[in-house]
Amino acid sequence: LVLDDAASHLAAERGAFDVIVGDLVVPWRRGEAALLAREHFERARAALRPGGLFCVWLPLYQLGARELECVLATFQDVFPRATLWRGDWVAGLPTLGLVGTLDERPLDVAAIDARVTARAAGLVQDSRYLAHPAGLWLHLVGALEPSTGFHALPRNTQDRPVLELGLERDGERFLDGERLQPFLERIGALGPRGPLAGLDALHLSWRHEGEQLFRASTLAERGREEEARMLAFEVLGRLPAEIQASLSPSSGSGQR
Repeated sequence: LVLDDAASHLAAERGAFDVIVGDLVVPWRRGEAALLAREHFERARAALRPGGLFCVWLPLYQLGARELECVLATFQDVFPRATLWRGDWVAGLPTLGLVGTLDERPLDVAAIDARVTARAAGLVQDSRYLAHPAGLWLHLVGALEPSTGFHALPRNTQDRPVLELGLERDGERFLDGERLQPFLERIGALGPRGPLAGLDALHLSWRHEGEQLFRASTLAERGREEEARMLAFEVLGRLPAEIQASLSPSSGSGQR
């Protein structure tokens, strides 16, 4: 356990880590906003071993649409081959995992599935949806490629801390399921390119079902409970039995 400033600590750890995870921070709070600056992303990249991964978790309920795209554009300058993953399907408090890699090859889908399967027996109750590889791919949003279209936005840097200064500082404009869903669908519609080039039709179908689960949560957030319930159960019926068991109301998994 190291108690230190994250940015300064990483600066001294070149090539030291296989995985670096930046947990949720308040994106616009002084000090914390620096952990979403280009310079910090560059330090993290330098601190990774070959093939390493850097994941940044983003609390979208504390970001506006332009602020989110600013973070993605800044991240993509440092990690051009990035992927986006849902934290869960809670549309009222959405989170995204932004993952960058030094590996220019597509994700090894078979190896990822094997790792999920090997760890299934030791899962705690809240993670039972990972009892089958589909549970991981349900969380996939898609890949960010240079053509995604964030180039016109300002970057968040130490000398230009646009997140801290506030591109959007109106709480009513923070992202929830309804405002976020079109953006996520746009990323998903880019298809299996770049790091996701190895996905086959089955894995893409699991990604799509995750998108529909988030849509169901968004409907529930808007008060359309019956429509949400019907969609959720339709999706559940198309998933492997292990996933059905983990996401059913009686499982106590904590997912909604």
